[in-house]
Amino acid sequence: MWYKIRTGIELLLGIRNKDGSYKAKFSRNWELKRLIGNYITFFMIFCTTLYFIKPSLNIKDHRLWIFAIITCICLVICTSEESYHSDKSKSEDIYNKLVITLTVLLLSYVMFIAVSSPFINYGKHARILESEVKYKTVSEFPITLEDINIIGAQEAEVLARQAVVETKDLAYKYKVRSISHIIVKGKPYAVAELGKRGVLERLKVLEAIPGYILVDKELGTASYINVEEGLRYSNDAAFLNNLKRYIKTHDLVSIISRPILELDENMEPVWVLPVIKNKVGLFGGKDIVFAYTVDPVTGEVSKVSKDNGWIDNMYTNKILEDQLSWHSSYVNGDLRLEFILGDQDMLKAVSNDIVYNGSNWFFMKEGSINRDTTGVYFVNKLTKEVIFYKTILDD
Repeated sequence: MWYKIRTGIELLLGIRNKDGSYKAKFSRNWELKRLIGNYITFFMIFCTTLYFIKPSLNIKDHRLWIFAIITCICLVICTSEESYHSDKSKSEDIYNKLVITLTVLLLSYVMFIAVSSPFINYGKHARILESEVKYKTVSEFPITLEDINIIGAQEAEVLARQAVVETKDLAYKYKVRSISHIIVKGKPYAVAELGKRGVLERLKVLEAIPGYILVDKELGTASYINVEEGLRYSNDAAFLNNLKRYIKTHDLVSIISRPILELDENMEPVWVLPVIKNKVGLFGGKDIVFAYTVDPVTGEVSKVSKDNGWIDNMYTNKILEDQLSWHSSYVNGDLRLEFILGDQDMLKAVSNDIVYNGSNWFFMKEGSINRDTTGVYFVNKLTKEVIFYKTILDD
């Protein structure tokens, strides 16, 4: 890719022939034009990488490190040509320094990943959730079958896909991108975010997502909800209308988790963008500190805390699953031998969401073939309150 871009630029600058060969090296301004060609190529790849990676100005952001490594690789390639500088020794000196910088970046990145991993810092990972877990009995935290949604995550996604297929002009243009589970006025719903289908649709950069799919989890029905002005700000939008780029215009430093589509108490769509804090090393122990909300039509941004009553998905399932797994597997900060050997002490499965006291919860099962106990974690997806039922298996 680098070669093709640079060849095209050098043809425009007049230092290559049409057959791809270089013109006489000592023609007028040949070296300057070659240098300009290299750096125009570097600038184009730099901007393209910045556009797609969307890094935060935060040393704890993986994307910033990846962006820095790609940039350094481009600079190494750019300065590897003999014609980079008329003084060959100076050219080689710059090239060698860049190679050293790239090597240091790569080694540092790998080292920080290792140090931040739960295999090395298992105690710190386990303690992230330690103060949140409350051990209760069934009488203290009564959950009945009426609280458990019959329509689970997979069923809701199937219903949403069917609604897309059955809606005119949607089936060939859009697909279900993600599902979020919400509660509005005590009633459980699922909201399906739509994404553009195929490259041709993505090239229509000025076309907004027209709406979303709403699944009624009590009735087991799904319907397409059209938004008159369209969802101008979305995950599939181009340029600054893309949510992760748009939020950078308000906060360059925070690390943003996957944006989640929800409905407010007036049944109006809103994006929730949780903000991640890495609590172990540079990259480990992901937790949520607060969230931004973005109006998908106007782009209005608000900052909300865990005390905000209507947000149902402050914490993503992935982050909560990881934290519960660390707590379950590294009990009291001690790495269990059976976990290293691949035994069963980790969480087994994610089950359906539940509605309890007007909040959105989900539950996960823990168990081990080497122990006579098992348990279930119930987790509040707004406050991260964790309830643990511990039961004794029958002989």
